Amino acid sequence: IFEGGICDYDAGSKTLEEKLSHILWHLKKNQDRTVGILSSESGYIFMRYLREYLARLFNMHAPDFKASVPRDFLTHHLVGSFSETLKWWVKEKMTTSPEQVARYFMAVTETH
Repeated sequence: IFEGGICDYDAGSKTLEEKLSHILWHLKKNQDRTVGILSSESGYIFMRYLREYLARLFNMHAPDFKASVPRDFLTHHLVGSFSETLKWWVKEKMTTSPEQVARYFMAVTETH
């Protein structure tokens, strides 16, 4: 998921919601590994790389948000919120579809 920067799928005119859904799809596709990594000592390292990846993604989409705050603050906030969303999803055994989780996240963040 992290190799080569942003996934090839993320290039082009995909919406942020579609990109987040795609990330979640990768994690769900490898659910056993994802849960195993997050519950191991390597979880911190995985989350650090994920957070760096998300920061680049959210920074690219920062102009889509109407928040009147510094860009670095917005990016930090979105990364933290999505990281916690991922933890919630894993705790819920990933029963909610990746698309729905991405919709939930977008619903609580103001864009456009």
